[in-house]
Amino acid sequence: MAALTETGPTLPPAGVAGVPHPVFLLAYGHTDITHDITPYVCSITYTDYLTGQSDELEVELEDSDGRWLSSWYPGKGDALSLRLGYAGEPLLPVGPFEIDEIEFSSPPSTVAIRGLATGIRKSVRTRGSRAFENTTLAAIAQRLARRNHLTLVGKIRDIPIDRVTQYQERDVEFLTRLAREYGYAFKIVGRKLVFTELLDLRETASTLTLQRTDLISIRMRDKIKDVYQQATGKYHNPKTRKLVVYGVKDGQVAEVGTTTSGRKTSGHASSSDTLKLSSRGTAAAVQAKTQAALDHTNLQQTAGTLTVPGNPRLVAGITLQLEACGKLTGKYLVESARHQLERDGGYTTELEVKRVAVAGSKTTQSRHTARRKGLKVYGMTASGQVGVVGFSQKGKTP
Repeated sequence: MAALTETGPTLPPAGVAGVPHPVFLLAYGHTDITHDITPYVCSITYTDYLTGQSDELEVELEDSDGRWLSSWYPGKGDALSLRLGYAGEPLLPVGPFEIDEIEFSSPPSTVAIRGLATGIRKSVRTRGSRAFENTTLAAIAQRLARRNHLTLVGKIRDIPIDRVTQYQERDVEFLTRLAREYGYAFKIVGRKLVFTELLDLRETASTLTLQRTDLISIRMRDKIKDVYQQATGKYHNPKTRKLVVYGVKDGQVAEVGTTTSGRKTSGHASSSDTLKLSSRGTAAAVQAKTQAALDHTNLQQTAGTLTVPGNPRLVAGITLQLEACGKLTGKYLVESARHQLERDGGYTTELEVKRVAVAGSKTTQSRHTARRKGLKVYGMTASGQVGVVGFSQKGKTP
């Protein structure tokens, strides 16, 4: 993309003197088209997702003279890049996005151009079936990254997997499923295949604090049912031919029982606050999946939507502190951030958030210690291969 300055035209009408002016810069391929399209722009919407979906861009434009149906008709697969924020301040750079959908409507005559950060390369979206045996999560991610000519980014723990099958799934769908099962966020951004451990995101310091008075609107739900204190998962030990039951509570994983010929030989009584899972795989895989399932389920307890004046600092994956909201006060993980610049409505940011465990709590501390102790961290090495890039001893990381 051609070099762009940190200022640009606002969406008309101009703001009031002394009030920050929202601005955008839009590039089509390597050409800055901001000034050419500004008179026609109705709205620009950028949505940043943490996992499971490609980041999206939508530009809605007036088309009263029909130019978008003829000489200005965009091509599928062409690229758009965006910067947005406020005049005189650093702008949020996003993209490139590959155009994959063009929608016309009338009256009034408008065109919506939509692009995806994942891109529309055929290999990513082609369904396939294949089995992976005696491998690791990192190795599977690297294999599929190479298959799609992508670069693997992020750190992946040493999780052995004896067998997993891709059942007529697109590579994106398959990796999203694996990431969710093992406690990771995953998405493709440009030519990068990005893995991020959710526990790391939840434990980061809050980027900013929002008071109740900072919000344009808030809509939150607090679930009472299906909230669990612990979880159990079963693993079949091929050597002893016993079914081992692992329990997860306060971040600690331990064997809580075994069964032989369907009869329980030891362990604790079941409880209504226990999430029970049945999965196959190595002992380490079952433990990781049990912990991830407990975290995922309880992350749904308190969740909702916050709308605030546009803020380029608000992106998916950060945590923020919500204050002066009574029982809803706490630390939240941003799962998606939708930035919208409208001709009539200015600049707003809508956040999908979920509350995380209180920082410094016994549960958070014990889980962090348990995860770090004796941990190998897999990531991209200097040679471009997936390998060990870090380890920990006695609970300390390098």
